[in-house]
Amino acid sequence: IVQIVASLKHSRIAIVGDSTQRQLFSGFECELHRRGFQTTTRKLAPWNNTKKYEQPPETADLKYGIKQPECFRVILPEWMTMTTIVNDNNDNGNEKNNTVEICKYGHYRPYLNMEQHQQIAERSDVMIIDYGLHFVSTSDSIKDNMIGYEESLNALMRMFKNNITTTNTRSASAPSMISSTGGSSIIRGCHLMYRETFAQHFETEGDLGDYESHAENLNCVPHSKPPPKGWLPERTKVLYRAAASQGFALLHPSGNDLLEEQPASTTTTGSSVTTNGTTLEETNHRYNRHGYRHELTLLPFWDFTAKLSYMHPGKGARSEKADCTHFCYSPHLWYPVWRHLRNALDGLVLRH
Repeated sequence: IVQIVASLKHSRIAIVGDSTQRQLFSGFECELHRRGFQTTTRKLAPWNNTKKYEQPPETADLKYGIKQPECFRVILPEWMTMTTIVNDNNDNGNEKNNTVEICKYGHYRPYLNMEQHQQIAERSDVMIIDYGLHFVSTSDSIKDNMIGYEESLNALMRMFKNNITTTNTRSASAPSMISSTGGSSIIRGCHLMYRETFAQHFETEGDLGDYESHAENLNCVPHSKPPPKGWLPERTKVLYRAAASQGFALLHPSGNDLLEEQPASTTTTGSSVTTNGTTLEETNHRYNRHGYRHELTLLPFWDFTAKLSYMHPGKGARSEKADCTHFCYSPHLWYPVWRHLRNALDGLVLRH
């Protein structure tokens, strides 16, 4: 986590999503304090959720839209600022920036027009998002199940493609892009990341502990058996499908394209496809008209949390149902996320 903030290559990080993302935000600040960094917290102005944003019919306003935005700034000690980046607001390049700002924008679900997320992306270098637990596969309502979840991810990626200057990788055959000064332009913007949804440990009919909308969900228990080889969590599979359909390269923090790594098979028409249903045409579609591909980085987390059934709060005084979703805080809980985030950010710098 020290290297994440010390690099100063990405000085504005937005953490967007539900209460598990709030845990990530709090864990980030706690770990920085534990490492001796100074932080200052500031509340952002309340987000205006009264505008009639496009959303599924008959939805409760409580579940949609950004609420309780806040940020903390990390002030780096002088010995860490010997290789600082140029302040984005300074055109002459003389002033140095010695702060990193991490902001949290909470929501259960996004409005489908993604206006709010566009505003966040325009003021951030990195957006880390997850809100998958608020779409439940056992729900009978499309807006509440995986169909609604996939629709929202498609809308998010479309917004990035159409409105945000994303951090991209140019294909070898792409034409060079010339800036107004005659040199090669640097493609910079907000990079989209998806923090994989937590594993859950409810005592339900399934083997892998997912919350079920019609179940009692009374106890937290270990998973009854490990998932089969090559298995992906359901919400991660939804992410794979959405990335493929929107022409995004889905990157592992190492930089490998997870969609291209899927073993290929052949359809009855002879078209090459992957096990996640990605066709060769969709692979080619990942490159836009300038020859730059759209990128989304997956920060893996399900496998790590699948073993932590003992770290849930369980039953509380105010509810008979157990909380087998959130985890009690430990600095060790977040180490895989910090490691993946650092590797992903380092990879962005090297590739771009």
